[in-house]
Amino acid sequence: GPLSADSAMKLYNDEPDQVVFGFINGYCMAAFRGTVLSSWNDMFQNVRLGDRSVCQNDVCCNVEVGFYAGYEASYQDELEQQIRACAASYCGEETCPVVLTGASQGGAIAAAAAIHLNDLDPTVITFGQPPTIDAPCQLINSDKFFRFENSRVGNRGTTYDPVPYLPYPASLFGHQIMLGEDPTGVAYIGKDTQVSFSPWDAANGFATHRLQSQAGYLKRIESLASYY
Repeated sequence: GPLSADSAMKLYNDEPDQVVFGFINGYCMAAFRGTVLSSWNDMFQNVRLGDRSVCQNDVCCNVEVGFYAGYEASYQDELEQQIRACAASYCGEETCPVVLTGASQGGAIAAAAAIHLNDLDPTVITFGQPPTIDAPCQLINSDKFFRFENSRVGNRGTTYDPVPYLPYPASLFGHQIMLGEDPTGVAYIGKDTQVSFSPWDAANGFATHRLQSQAGYLKRIESLASYY
């Protein structure tokens, strides 16, 4: 049923795809799960090439078909209804702000969700997101799209998360923000940029791409949050 303003988060599950949704601190938030490395089905989603035309109010954008499959789960309709009910319910005369987020494949799915929920003008925040949607796409608000990428300093100097620069035939949207070991700030690269950084960190198991590791995205964000 619908979430109340003080209810716990709700998990939607259609293995290997999951999303957690909740009304948190005045925001209707949905966090999409990244790739499950133990699932061949989920790995196959990442490598399925081709476009899927996704439309909202007769305006269409092309999305990588494998990533869109991660959004086209059995819970898609219920999730969208829940998000719309949340946006309309708890903020008086104003629409509650909607935030969509995810890491890696989850970030790509969040971008696809933003097309379906374009009328709610969602804020999208992704971490290590691969190219997902063909440009141009009028259904993506780049001013409210923030894509974080990660880096670290090691024996090879500065290395970067390779996933945002994988050669998918698609584009990246929004504000490109580079994380690093500095806990006091980030590097702002620009908006709607397609800038690639190298070398990548494949030799060390994609250490900069992981969500939870000493050099991963969660540690970077926690360091920034604790500083500010």
